[in-house]
Amino acid sequence: MFKNIIICNFILCLTWFTTLSVAQTYVNMIPYKSPSCTGEQTGIGYSWIVDTCIGFRDNNFYFDIRSDGNVTMSEYSRSVDCGSNNPNTQKTFYVDYCYATDYAGTEQYPQNNYVKIQVVNNPPPPPQYGLKYSVFEPTDNECSGNVQMYYYYVNNTVWQDQFDHYQFFCSATDNLPYETVCAVSDNDDDNKNENDDDDEVNDSSSCFTSTWWSACGISFYLDYKSYTMTSC
Repeated sequence: MFKNIIICNFILCLTWFTTLSVAQTYVNMIPYKSPSCTGEQTGIGYSWIVDTCIGFRDNNFYFDIRSDGNVTMSEYSRSVDCGSNNPNTQKTFYVDYCYATDYAGTEQYPQNNYVKIQVVNNPPPPPQYGLKYSVFEPTDNECSGNVQMYYYYVNNTVWQDQFDHYQFFCSATDNLPYETVCAVSDNDDDNKNENDDDDEVNDSSSCFTSTWWSACGISFYLDYKSYTMTSC
């Protein structure tokens, strides 16, 4: 009987170790201002789980690792299941190469930054960010399972459109994500739609700041997927 207990304990330990050893593979897109993807990280970064059809915004995305270790991204219409038809677009990313975010129709505010491609198991935390939006399975009511994808604004990322400046930042007071919106002055017209390290949100009465934090919930825009918004 003692021998049987030892064998059972060994099997339990082996099962526990195997469970801990299972890693999820993700495609990381690390954001940089520089087209060589060097220097300070800034802008919007992404992380996508592989071999999963991910419904996000107006499209379905599917990432798979090719036999040479590089990455293929296939983009489908939201009404089309991944793999059931030819994708609307398909792109190959080479690991450790730098790419412009010309596919950036996925996030709340587009950025003109560049991203470096990495393939990682269980990606490490990104640098300090002003906002991180994480997407989970629709049935994951506690947002405790594997993240299907997330994107994040590096802390103090500034984006400008024709009318407003937007800045995302992590509050040192309460560790919550905030967005500050300010009207663009006439003097800023030449800088429209550029993510410039020298840009600053206008300090004027036209500015307002609001929090973007959210506990685990369901998002209609994500086809009723669970999501969280966190900071720092």
